[in-house]
Amino acid sequence: MAAIIARGKGTWRLSVYAGKNPVTGKIKYDWKTVKAPTKAEARRLGVQFEAEVRERNKRNSPSFDKGTLTLAELWDEYTKLVLFNAGGREKSEETRAEYERNWRLHLGPALGNYKLKDITKHLVETMVKDLSTKPQSGKGREHLCLGPMTIDKVVKLLRAMLTVAVGWKWLSYPHAASGIALSQETRQQPRTPEAGTVLRLLEAAALHSTVEGLFFRLAAVTGARRGELAALEWEDFLLKERALSISKAIQERRINEKGIRRSEQVLGKTKTLASVRVLALDEKTLVLFKKHRDEVAELQKSAGLAWNERAAVFAVDPAGQVRIAKNAWSKRWVRLQGREGITGIRLHDLRHFVGHTLGESQPITKVSRQLGHSRVSTTAIYMGAKPSNRAVELMVAALEERVA
Repeated sequence: MAAIIARGKGTWRLSVYAGKNPVTGKIKYDWKTVKAPTKAEARRLGVQFEAEVRERNKRNSPSFDKGTLTLAELWDEYTKLVLFNAGGREKSEETRAEYERNWRLHLGPALGNYKLKDITKHLVETMVKDLSTKPQSGKGREHLCLGPMTIDKVVKLLRAMLTVAVGWKWLSYPHAASGIALSQETRQQPRTPEAGTVLRLLEAAALHSTVEGLFFRLAAVTGARRGELAALEWEDFLLKERALSISKAIQERRINEKGIRRSEQVLGKTKTLASVRVLALDEKTLVLFKKHRDEVAELQKSAGLAWNERAAVFAVDPAGQVRIAKNAWSKRWVRLQGREGITGIRLHDLRHFVGHTLGESQPITKVSRQLGHSRVSTTAIYMGAKPSNRAVELMVAALEERVA
């Protein structure tokens, strides 16, 4: 039974016997301070705390089979010790949000209640089949099944969790997901739009508005991510060097407030948390940039605002304090295609376009640095089947249809 000691009005200290220290033989106690209006309520909390201590001691016992823990319990530890562990290798807010989304929507509902030792290769393969053939639940998604790339991310998350469990000696290797991978036949191939189509869209965007023309041209010439472009500030354009410095990105963060989940966009590091990368710019892009800068400067002058080099380049207000959301750029890209009678090209496909075009004549390591990838294997996907300084010239040549 937990000992209960009053520590002030509505505050109680709970103390529970936790066994003996195996080295010194001294008795150990676990304690915590709780808020409760009455001693009866504090006693109820004491019973819960005692059960928690007993369960924790049981799990820490050498004889306890951690394979009997569920995948959901592993997820709880994985998020605390790996995903959000500041002492380990950091992950961006964007990556964390993606992991949480794949767990909450797909992996958790499918396998969360299974004991670790009961998760077999056959069970994982069944989950993959169900995700690819059964429509999702939720408003607006009832008729949609998961695409191969999303399923692949779910499997990779499961593999990462089980690999950590092996390291903690909760499981032995090989685990159930060690040999699971999507076949090459079902894996979605990167979509690479034609140079002529991209050029047509860029020209239409520049005619519609300078800000859209600049944003989409930067995406098509540099291959930068939409979040990286949305985070740009005026000082990131190195005009003397005719280059662009990328060191930050707009990231999506999941927030749970009073049981209500929502997303917010914050300014943070790039997705791979790599060092600053500097990308060359061509003359046409620089002309668009200067035109956009002059337009913003005129708006600021008429509003009596002072120029700020740390202000956002792509903003909804003249002062550059409120950035245009990165999701809004995807919607603008869709509307641009609609005006031109074109469909099926994602804004992200411009990164595939850059990777594929540069990959025809540049070493994969240079393409990887251009795109900001942490692994060359990722770049190989962007280059299609084909495993700087000339990057911008090659991209401009492709857009002007001088390269076959």
